[in-house]
Amino acid sequence: MPLNSTTILQGFPDADSTGVRSGVTLTSVGNLTITQDNAVISGLEIRGTLTIEAENVTIVDCRIIGDSYNGIIAQKNEITVEYCDIIGGTNGISGGGTFRYNDISQVDNGINVYSASVIENNYIHDLQGNADSHYDGIEINGGGGTVIRHNTIINDHGQTAAVMINNYFGGVDGILIENNYLAGGGYTIYSDGRFTDEPISGVQITNNVLGQGQWGYYAFFENNPVLSNNTQVGDNWPTPDSGGIPSEPPVVPTDPVPQPPPASSDQGTNAADNITGTNAANVLDGKGGNDTINGMGGNDTINGMGGNDTITGGSGYDVLTGGAGNDAFVFGNSADIGSRAGARDVITDFVQGQDKIDLSAIDANSNLTGNQDFSFIAGDDASFTRKPGELAWHTEAANGRTVIQGDTNGDGVHDFEIELKGLINLKASDFIGAGTAPTTPTQPTTPPPDTSLSKIYGTSGVDRLNGDAGNNYIDAKAGNDILKGGGGNDALFGGAGRDVMMGGAGNDAFLFKAVSDMGSNAGSRDVIPDFVKGQDKIDLSAIDANRKLAGDQAFSFLAGDDQLFTHKVGQVAWHIDAAHNQTIIQGDMNGDGVHNFEIQLTGQIQLGSGDFIL
Repeated sequence: MPLNSTTILQGFPDADSTGVRSGVTLTSVGNLTITQDNAVISGLEIRGTLTIEAENVTIVDCRIIGDSYNGIIAQKNEITVEYCDIIGGTNGISGGGTFRYNDISQVDNGINVYSASVIENNYIHDLQGNADSHYDGIEINGGGGTVIRHNTIINDHGQTAAVMINNYFGGVDGILIENNYLAGGGYTIYSDGRFTDEPISGVQITNNVLGQGQWGYYAFFENNPVLSNNTQVGDNWPTPDSGGIPSEPPVVPTDPVPQPPPASSDQGTNAADNITGTNAANVLDGKGGNDTINGMGGNDTINGMGGNDTITGGSGYDVLTGGAGNDAFVFGNSADIGSRAGARDVITDFVQGQDKIDLSAIDANSNLTGNQDFSFIAGDDASFTRKPGELAWHTEAANGRTVIQGDTNGDGVHDFEIELKGLINLKASDFIGAGTAPTTPTQPTTPPPDTSLSKIYGTSGVDRLNGDAGNNYIDAKAGNDILKGGGGNDALFGGAGRDVMMGGAGNDAFLFKAVSDMGSNAGSRDVIPDFVKGQDKIDLSAIDANRKLAGDQAFSFLAGDDQLFTHKVGQVAWHIDAAHNQTIIQGDMNGDGVHNFEIQLTGQIQLGSGDFIL
C-alpha cells in the first residue's frame, strides 16, 4: 500500500534527513574492497558492491548503486555506515555494525544483520525485487544485542515484514525495537523461531508507530516478544516528515585515519594518448585514438572509448571498458586481478572476435623454466584437471555474466578470476597467452549441472540466493548463506559456512562436496527445511568416504532410526529428534564411532538409502 500523502507523521526519518549530505562531491568508482583496518571512506559513488574485509571501517557520505546481491557486505564486525544512499541489489547492507542516517531503496532487503548492531535514523523504502523476492526492511538472522531505533521502514509489498527476526543461523536474544515508524509487509513485525533448536528470546517492541501489514501487525512463532506502548494507525499509512536536515553533525575522527591518495580523473584526446593513473581510485577516459591506459593501483574505472586501445587496470579491482575498436585488456600479475565476485576485475563490453584478453605477462606454470602460456579448457563450466596453468570459464545466466578462472599451481582451485559482462562462449582465440588444452578434462565425481540449468553464484560473504521457476544450479561458495531454489528441479550447493538450503517445488538435489563445509553440531551444521522424501536427494557422492582406499569410495548407509555406527570407515546414520521436529544425518569418516559431520532436516523423516546419492 502506498503512503497517504495527505497525512503527515512528524519527526521520523525521510529523504531530507538521510543519505549523502548536500555539498558533498562524489567520485565514481566500480566494485570496491576495503582491506585496511580503521579506514574512513567518503565521497565515493560506488557502482557495484562495497566489500569490507577490515576492522573498524567507516563509510560516510557515499552512494552505492548495487547491481548484485549486496550493496555493502561486511565480512568483519564493528563497521560504521552513515549518511549513505544505497540503491539496488538484493541486500542493501549485509553484516554487523552501526548503521545511521542512510537512505536505502530499490532492494529486496534493506539491512541484514547476524551479530549485535545499532540501526538508527535510517529511511528504508521503495523495496524492489522479482516475483520470488521476500521483502524485509530489516532482517535479523541470528545473534543478539541489536538495537533498532528511530527508523522509518516502509514495505509496500503484501508479504514478509518491515522487521523480520528469525533463527536461521542460531539463537536470537536481547533485541530492542523502539521509537520507529514501521509499515507494511505481510505482517509489520514478524518473529519466527522455528528454523533451529536455538531459541529467540528477550525481544522488546516498544513505543513504535505501526502501519498495518497485509495480514496484520504481528506474527510470532515459538517466541513471545514483549509489547508496550505501540501505536497502530491501520492501513492508511502517513507520510513521514523529519522536519529537515540531520540533527547530528558529521563524525570527525579524532585520530588520523588512512585516506585514499588523490585520484586521477584524466581525460584523453582524439589522438593516441598515454594515460597513467595513480594508486587511488581513478576515472580514466581515452576518448578517440589508439590509447594506452594504465590505472596503476586503486580500484579504477577505465574507458578506452574510440580507437584500438590497450588497457591495463593494474592492482586493485578495476572496471574496464574498451569502447569502439579492437581493444586489448592486459593483465600483468595474477595477484592484481582478484579471485571472487566483488573483488575481481570486470570487463564491461568484451566483443568476441574483436577484443583480446592478454595474459601473456603471467607465468602460467612457475615450475617450468621460462614464461609458460595458459592451457585453455574449452566448454562452459568445465573442471580443472589439476595441472598448473589451466584456464577455465563459466557463464552465469542469472547474473548475465561470464567468469574466467585460472589455476596457476594445479591444485584444482582457481587463483584468479576475471568477470565479463554478458554470456560469452569463449575460445582460446579470445586470449593472448593461452592455447587450447591438449586433452579433454576429466569430470568431477558429481557432474556439474547441464546447460538447461540457470546458474547462480554467491560470494565468500553472507548471501541470500533465490532461484526462479526453472531449473537452477545455486552455488553459494563460502559464508553463512540462504539458498532458495524456487520452482523446478534445482541443485543447491552451500559450500563452506552454515547454510540454509530450501529446494522449493520440484525434484531437488542438495550437494555436499567436502566434510569441512558441513559442520558437526547444532550451531554449525547445514539446514534443509523442506526435504521431500522420494522426491529430493542428498548428494554426498563428491566426498571420498574412505581415503585409505584407492579411488573415490561411496558411503555405507545404516538403515533405521538412531542406528549406532559400527566402527567402520565411511558410514552414514540418521536419527529423529522429535522434541525439535528435526531429522539429523551424521557421517563417520574415520571409523571411530563418532560423527564427523551433520546435516539437519526439518520434520521427522524416515530416511532410506534412496534419499541419498552416496
